[in-house]
Amino acid sequence: MSTKIIIRGWIIKEIFSKLHNTEFIKSIELRIGGFEFYPIPDLFIRNCDKCNKNLYNAIDIYNTIKDDTAILNLNCDCYNDFKEKMYIEDDTIASIPIKERISNSLEYLLYKIV
Repeated sequence: MSTKIIIRGWIIKEIFSKLHNTEFIKSIELRIGGFEFYPIPDLFIRNCDKCNKNLYNAIDIYNTIKDDTAILNLNCDCYNDFKEKMYIEDDTIASIPIKERISNSLEYLLYKIV
């Protein structure tokens, strides 16, 4: 039995809210997604059925014209759930030493997903 990972699209909004208008984001060529490549990825970033289309449209706009406004303006009821879970995870993760977190992540990636 394989473990299914669901990667939340809200993480993109969180990253862009921190990098918005910084020299770093202006100095790199950044593309989000991979929807246009073959083979098709097994996992896609997603939020909820109500807002996934808006997420994919915002990603497309960013990839096309490098304007992050659509990403920063994304909103849905599931965003509050995501934020709440992030705060809980941040508190939990902060109590674990970095070497142990890296080791746990590598173990998960190497043994659980395959």
